Amino acid sequence: MNHGYSQVQALTLGMAIAKIRGLAVADTTRGQGLAAALLKRAWQVYHQLDYFLLYGSYETDRDLNAFYARCGYTVLAPGEGFTLERIGAPFGIHSGPSECVFTRWLPRR
Repeated sequence: MNHGYSQVQALTLGMAIAKIRGLAVADTTRGQGLAAALLKRAWQVYHQLDYFLLYGSYETDRDLNAFYARCGYTVLAPGEGFTLERIGAPFGIHSGPSECVFTRWLPRR
């Protein structure tokens, strides 16, 4: 709600979607698949909890598009957001012009 969402929107966000924040591995361990393993485990946990969406963002200068795409996420263009109409929420999530958002939706049943 501190970011301008109503109480209903905040409740929807808290129960239906999860945001990945602060995913990082040490420089000395890069390229060993640790970040991919962390993302995979996060997906497994939130999938078991019946969340509809797992998403995150990163600064465009990090150039992580290929990494997130290989991990099964859809990477949006810098500054692009997405709607939550798929879960019946009449609002969306947007990023700043120097950020890219990545998303992974629970498959439809």
